[in-house]
Amino acid sequence: MNQRAAIFRPFNSLKGYQELLQEKEKIIVPERILSEDDLEILNRKIHCVQKGMMITIEYRENNEYIQQTGIVSKIDLQNGYIQIVKKRINLKNVVNLQADELDVFDY
Repeated sequence: MNQRAAIFRPFNSLKGYQELLQEKEKIIVPERILSEDDLEILNRKIHCVQKGMMITIEYRENNEYIQQTGIVSKIDLQNGYIQIVKKRINLKNVVNLQADELDVFDY
């Protein structure tokens, strides 16, 4: 029975070709440069974030922007990172941050 299953396996004559195609499909997005005012607002928002808050954060990682929503499990301003569930995000890579609790503040 195992030999019969081997007959129907796809044959990949070009090793690495599929990976090359997937890499080519990625679109590299140029890095966003925030103005001084935007950086100040973002900094104020980051300093208001507390453990247990539900936030939506947008950050740059590997030449792409990722938006993630989750509960803050840890924030360390001295070492410059925020942790959403198990994902640790460098604060230098953050470009946007939103939370219902932050909407009451006037930036």
